[in-house]
Amino acid sequence: GTDLTLVTPEPLTLAPSNYGRAWEKYEFSPDGQSVLIAAMTGGVPSIAIARSDGSGIRQLDVGMPATEPSFRPPNGSEILFVGRGGSGRGLFAVDPTGGAVRQIVTTRAGFDLAGANWSPDGSQIAYWSWSETAEGLTAKSHVVAADGTGDRELPSPLDAVWNAHST
Repeated sequence: GTDLTLVTPEPLTLAPSNYGRAWEKYEFSPDGQSVLIAAMTGGVPSIAIARSDGSGIRQLDVGMPATEPSFRPPNGSEILFVGRGGSGRGLFAVDPTGGAVRQIVTTRAGFDLAGANWSPDGSQIAYWSWSETAEGLTAKSHVVAADGTGDRELPSPLDAVWNAHST
């Protein structure tokens, strides 16, 4: 480690482990020019984007608490995140330059979701959804097109109740 670059001139609080995937707090943009950060702002999960050369950082206002942000491959044209909008909890995408937010998936009543990941070409998203039932916690992996169409639950082995972590 030589020639280190300070990308956040002021201290920044990362989102705690109970907000989304604890092991994914930041990632480089596909072009390496910025760093996407799962942060806490005023006690609320948020998205920050820092220039990788240390020249600035900004909060991305998506109008709701946002967890698990990730750049859309191959060029980072959108940022995927888990949030709670007017239609409920779900997967959302935001344009990192213009700020337009669109909802991709809405959870069904009694369900939650997490673990969203883009496919390498950015055309699909894998995520897992779960519910608490009398039999216990169940989780199922899903794949959906990036535009929100064709959401499908992946098959599970017989008697499986947990089929998650769609990385």
